[in-house]
Amino acid sequence: FFFQAEDGIRDKLVTGVQTCALPIPASYGRGGDKPTVTDSDLVLGKLDAAHFAGGTMKLDESAARAALERDVAKPLAIDAATAAAGVIEIVDENMANATRVHATDHGDEIESRTLIATGGAAPLHAGRIAQKLSIDTFVVPKGAGVGSAHGFLAAPVAYEAVHSHYMTLSKFDAATLNEIFARMRREAEEIVRLAPGYGDIVETRFADMRYRGQGHDLTVELPVRGYAKEDGKAFAALFDGEYRKHFSRVIPGLDVEALTFMLTLSRAAPPSPFHAEAKSPARRAAKAAGARRVFDADLGKFVEAAVIEREAAPPGATFAGPAVVTEAQTTTFVPSGFDGEVSAHGHLVLRRRGA
Repeated sequence: FFFQAEDGIRDKLVTGVQTCALPIPASYGRGGDKPTVTDSDLVLGKLDAAHFAGGTMKLDESAARAALERDVAKPLAIDAATAAAGVIEIVDENMANATRVHATDHGDEIESRTLIATGGAAPLHAGRIAQKLSIDTFVVPKGAGVGSAHGFLAAPVAYEAVHSHYMTLSKFDAATLNEIFARMRREAEEIVRLAPGYGDIVETRFADMRYRGQGHDLTVELPVRGYAKEDGKAFAALFDGEYRKHFSRVIPGLDVEALTFMLTLSRAAPPSPFHAEAKSPARRAAKAAGARRVFDADLGKFVEAAVIEREAAPPGATFAGPAVVTEAQTTTFVPSGFDGEVSAHGHLVLRRRGA
């Protein structure tokens, strides 16, 4: 299971809180005067005002507190810390609920999954979301704050071609479909072959299909080969299988219609160092660089949290929540009920205590 959140997304989830990138957080001191999620995290102790972004930028906690007091706390007759806690709780619940809906739509079970947090903001919130989803383990990969850049560099070189063409499977036109896929293959191959490759080019095909008369499509993977007239029935069987996976039933006697066809060509990227084998490191307690008061939503109060500098925590380092793990691109909050360790590859692995 994968989870990612960034400021521009999270700030849109809270009514009454800044909903766009500009104006920026009040704590940035760059003209913004509305309270944002970043301001709320700062007031709750999750961010270090003096060492934000590796110390390259200072945050103004008083400005963040003032914005929260004026726009949230005062209208509700509460204090700024309670207002900040409410903002973050709403944000975390919105993300947790979106995950529940997504999992339900796909027939997935959440509790046994591992939550992976990437981006500059997700590690701050992943622990609370894991609690809400009854997930016992969450992981903050090495370089999580620049995870999108890592993903871009490690992802396969790929090109997707899309062609809209309406066809009912009872009147399956194999010749036309073979021509469509051949044309898309030529288009995609011209692009993919321009990039350096590390292996054979791999082709995958998909079609958006639905029962005739429906308004919702399902994406169905198709076999990669030349098609014949009898493949109309094969495609219908593939659609029925996908439909049953989503809805636990099929609808007999209804024709299936295809609306869009997709072809993707890809070739593997260079081997990633993250995938290299590594020996299990010796476990030893991480040395805390200090401590600070942080609000733990699960306990509903401020707690004394150890501050762990990620660069100073080698593979095998262990620590117990509550803790704040700092690095230049992001900050990870480890709730009181979780223990953490640094894996052989340098990833943070946080597990619910006793699970």
